[in-house]
Amino acid sequence: MRDSVSTAAAFCSGLAGGAALLAAFQHVVRREAGNSSYSIRSKVKPGELRDQLPAVCPEDPQSYADIFRDVEQLIFPALTHWAAPNFHAYFKICGSDPSVLADYLCSSLDVIGFSWVSSPAATELEQVVCDWMAKLLGLPECFLTSSPGGGVIQGSASESALCALIAARHAALEGLEGAEREEKAAKLLVIYVSDQTHAIAEKGCMVLDIPHLRVVPAIRGKADTDNYGLAPDDVARAMAEDRAKGLVPFCLMPTLGTTSTTAIDPLRKLITVAREQPEHVWVHLDGAYGGAAAVCPEYQYWLDGAEGCDSICINTHKWLLVSFDASLLWVKDRRPLIRALALDPEYLKNDFMQSAPNYKDWQVPLGRRFRALKLWFTFRRFGANGLRAHIRRSIALAKQAEELLEKDGRFKFFVRARMGLVCFYVAFGGRELNEALLRCVNESGKVFLIHSVVDGVHFLRLAIGGLEVDPWHIQNVVNVLSKSLTEVIDKNPKWQELQRECFASAA
Repeated sequence: MRDSVSTAAAFCSGLAGGAALLAAFQHVVRREAGNSSYSIRSKVKPGELRDQLPAVCPEDPQSYADIFRDVEQLIFPALTHWAAPNFHAYFKICGSDPSVLADYLCSSLDVIGFSWVSSPAATELEQVVCDWMAKLLGLPECFLTSSPGGGVIQGSASESALCALIAARHAALEGLEGAEREEKAAKLLVIYVSDQTHAIAEKGCMVLDIPHLRVVPAIRGKADTDNYGLAPDDVARAMAEDRAKGLVPFCLMPTLGTTSTTAIDPLRKLITVAREQPEHVWVHLDGAYGGAAAVCPEYQYWLDGAEGCDSICINTHKWLLVSFDASLLWVKDRRPLIRALALDPEYLKNDFMQSAPNYKDWQVPLGRRFRALKLWFTFRRFGANGLRAHIRRSIALAKQAEELLEKDGRFKFFVRARMGLVCFYVAFGGRELNEALLRCVNESGKVFLIHSVVDGVHFLRLAIGGLEVDPWHIQNVVNVLSKSLTEVIDKNPKWQELQRECFASAA
């Protein structure tokens, strides 16, 4: 549902710098039409671009024509092109034209909405779009603006998790003073994650000097059918062991859609474990990627138990057609977060501090972008049905990729696709052959994939998400994989023999 360049032209015509913006849109249109000659992953060496650019700022103004020429000739060839339809690494950013247009407006308005009085529209629109998304996901009313909780837009899931950890730590230490507070903060607090949890948990411990990070191994099939969910009984055992040592469990971070395999932790059962502890354990659900699927009613059961969470995070820029950055964080009770982060120097005080929200108190920095505008543009332009259609289409394309890889006969699946991610490996040759295949594919410049390792198994990740991806692109990426695998095998007699054995056993 990409808007035409004529729509962009109409939008740009009345804006300062509109001609430059239109030139950028025209470039996007050429890229989407398949006219780009750039490799998806740049072939530049470290320092190569820097050596081609002037060492000092120009003294005199330069034309947009000169600037865009250098963008085309220097910048674009040195980029990894995340917007390309054959970019299948990481979790693709799924932006859209309405989001880009809103970002332009945001930048042109230069709004810094840290408080209601600094920009009433920015604050209230943020409340509205957070409530819209909470309702689309089927979140309980305790996460809506009208409740003691509410939502806020952060830059990333890492920022959301950090804010949740700050609130959790503050709540765990509240009421303590002096040596008692210092001992608990420095020696006793424990956060619980699985070995599939995003690295932000470890970084949060580093930033906040949280003394203990308990990593509980996720065992295949124990808590998530044929995947790597976090088992509640393993968490309960870990918490009991730590309490016996005098430690204090204070935070549990389950995941809905892990980075490596889209594993889903059993939320309701994990919350039950957390609530059985003598002290409150803050439960933060990291749904950065997989949580977005809950806009579709058929996937809302993945959020079963959400009413027991203290905070929930979902990235709209990963799967909901909003450009980076836009991570939504909801809290069931806003007070612990605000008590942990609120500061009111004299120059920020105003008559509306008690009657209206001040989002500076919901985040680490003071300044904040008018991110709500791009969510509002995107949600209105696509509608709830458009967002749902995009999710369903991505999942269908992942299933198509699985079918095509299966037909090749040389690939196996590490786990089966349930979202927009396909996890696979060559059925023979082990890690050495898989690494050789990945290297060959990425060096071709036609496709970009990455790998992961879980349970000692090296596998490739094919992530699907963008609006521009269609069945032809899925067929293309599988063709590239098949041809690259043949090319790699043909260079090594050992792998040729293993391939013969593979086909013989299949017959």
